[in-house]
Amino acid sequence: MVVYKDECVFTFDNIDSSFGVDVCLKCYIGTSPHPEHDFTAKHSRLNHHTAFLNIKRITKPTPAKENVPKKLAIHAEDDNDKYEYIYKFKTLSADQESEFLEQIQHVIQSESYSQQKQSEEWQLELESCEHVRSLKLEGTENRLTPEQLSKCSDPECSLTSNLWLCLHCGNLGCGRKQYDGSGGNNHAINHFEKSQHPLAVKLGTISAEGHADLYCYACEDDRLDPLIGQHLRFYGIDVHMQKKTEKSMLELQLEQNANAKWSFDETGDHVSDFTGMKNLGNTCYLNSVVQSLFAISDFTDVFKANDPKDSVEGGPLDLRTQVNKMKDGLLSNRYDTISPQMFKHLVAQGNSEFMSSRQQDAYEFFTYFVEKLEKLDSKNSALNVAESIFGFQTERRLECLQCHGVRYVQENQLSLSVPCTIMEDPSNPGQFVEVEFSDLVRTFCQRENIELQCPNQECPSNQFVSQVLFKTFPRVFVASVRKFRVVNWVPQKVEVPVATPEVLDLSEFKSKGPQPHEIILEEPADTSEQFVPDEDKIALILSMGVSHNLAVNALEMVKDASPDTQVELALNMIFAGDVPETRANSGSNSTNLNSEDLALLQSMGFTAKQAEAALKSTGNSEQAVEWLCSGNYDTYVEQTDANPAEENSKETSKVIGTNNQLFSLQAVVCHRGLSVHTGHYVAAAYHTNKSDPTKGRQLYLFNDEKVTLCQENEEFKKTGYVYLFKSI
Repeated sequence: MVVYKDECVFTFDNIDSSFGVDVCLKCYIGTSPHPEHDFTAKHSRLNHHTAFLNIKRITKPTPAKENVPKKLAIHAEDDNDKYEYIYKFKTLSADQESEFLEQIQHVIQSESYSQQKQSEEWQLELESCEHVRSLKLEGTENRLTPEQLSKCSDPECSLTSNLWLCLHCGNLGCGRKQYDGSGGNNHAINHFEKSQHPLAVKLGTISAEGHADLYCYACEDDRLDPLIGQHLRFYGIDVHMQKKTEKSMLELQLEQNANAKWSFDETGDHVSDFTGMKNLGNTCYLNSVVQSLFAISDFTDVFKANDPKDSVEGGPLDLRTQVNKMKDGLLSNRYDTISPQMFKHLVAQGNSEFMSSRQQDAYEFFTYFVEKLEKLDSKNSALNVAESIFGFQTERRLECLQCHGVRYVQENQLSLSVPCTIMEDPSNPGQFVEVEFSDLVRTFCQRENIELQCPNQECPSNQFVSQVLFKTFPRVFVASVRKFRVVNWVPQKVEVPVATPEVLDLSEFKSKGPQPHEIILEEPADTSEQFVPDEDKIALILSMGVSHNLAVNALEMVKDASPDTQVELALNMIFAGDVPETRANSGSNSTNLNSEDLALLQSMGFTAKQAEAALKSTGNSEQAVEWLCSGNYDTYVEQTDANPAEENSKETSKVIGTNNQLFSLQAVVCHRGLSVHTGHYVAAAYHTNKSDPTKGRQLYLFNDEKVTLCQENEEFKKTGYVYLFKSI
């Protein structure tokens, strides 16, 4: 059972707060006993749990350095060196401490929630190897004594920390010597070089939850051992009785990542009126999105801080409770910095990428988080939370260029991803011409010619003109700008300056809808069965460098020919340019999508839907990039929308959005790096100056823990990625 012992699950009060955290000895929920927001009393009232362990942490004073020469001692600093932990039994009834000694010991020895979740994220990154899979410990158990496990086994070494246990024979050696003299004396790796036993476990990282650092010297990498508990038991080590005493490789890596900051040319000290967010290693993408959302009143007004007086408790696994907690943490002005660990883990559940400790795409996280919010019912609207704030409808107008019949297709949206015009500045090599944000929307909404078979049976045309406009507008308009170009098949992110107006007017992009004089085309029901190609023939055509979609289309066009001649005929038609690239009836089985290709395309700023469509249409990432950059996605959507079954699934009688057409910029998620999955994210958001409201609206930079005043400048324009506009 998870022990929430480092932080209250309803507020960001933690063990460093003046009143500490009360851990329920019945369900191990951590609550704040602060008199002004006493969630301990609420938890007891609603659940009839009355026994708690109060935990407080006090920073130890740093000892003065002595100049007296000492014997060399290598020691890895841990929490016990920096903090003093104070544990105190507490009851709201007549409980006796003696009745809860086992539970108290479990709380003290267990990993905290944040440690456990970080370990789980680390496990997602690790893999097993042939050396782990081939490890077999046979014969009599080699139980090691406490004395044998207390120090390096080399007789000339006295080190008692950073010790590595050989899983093959039980030898205990100290770690590698670092350039600064720390780490160890190399006795663990010396043992490997003599014995060729590759697997070693760092003793101090073994926890009661079964987590431990495992290193393979042969692979020269961290590894995962699914049977770690069984293998350690062979040497008399019961993981369930262990207490983690040293920092894991994960924690050391996260510390290094969290300390690696990107200067956004901010000036001034941290603004105490605002709360920063800790970087958990690679969570700047999450921090920037959350700070941007909570800068918008339309979003924050839907949620309220958790109330110790109400009759609903929620908890660590309730999304509304955790978003309420985030609002209180960021806007109550009670905290300098908060940690989003609990929020991140809950939101990321069900998504292996966001569950991991890797850097992610901020726009991808926004769309994922908003999808999570769709499951919440807003008390302020008949619509769900996501639709009521971000929802709007686009309307696609399709006109046949021969019979001039038209069709209108509506689609519900929560945001847009718009392409960016990329032009190098001829007078300034290496720099790019500035573009206006409204011009990006204009490009997205421009008319274009497409190929689509006219549904009018009397019209033979397959030439249409298509245009996407707004049917309704959102309360909060969110758009990502794709600043990518392809150089020798390699996606390259570039810093194109984007200028944002004081007032964004979208009225010119409003759809007029069906007009009285227009001939409305109806799509007949499609009764044909989807073509299923022969995979061997597909493979032969693909070997010629042809895309998967072209191969399928060509084989479908020659399906009535002799089977022995189909491949040759298909290739002749492809090379003659007689085969369309897109598929009007592309189903989910049209191609097996490669997860790495999907990740690559999304790293360029394309949405998951765009990446899937491109791979279905081309079969590989290189051609998918070209396909997307050539504007084929809209054609794909149009041809998919032409299928009545899909159209009916997209259209809804419920109209979402508003008629408001004027917007002001409220926040921007900025990014610097070669890919949206690397580099660093920050958020720039407008707030009213809390200390001096007469100064009005000012721009603040949220760079993880640090919040400073900033100005719109070239860096702001060049690095903008996700823009959030508020309806005015």
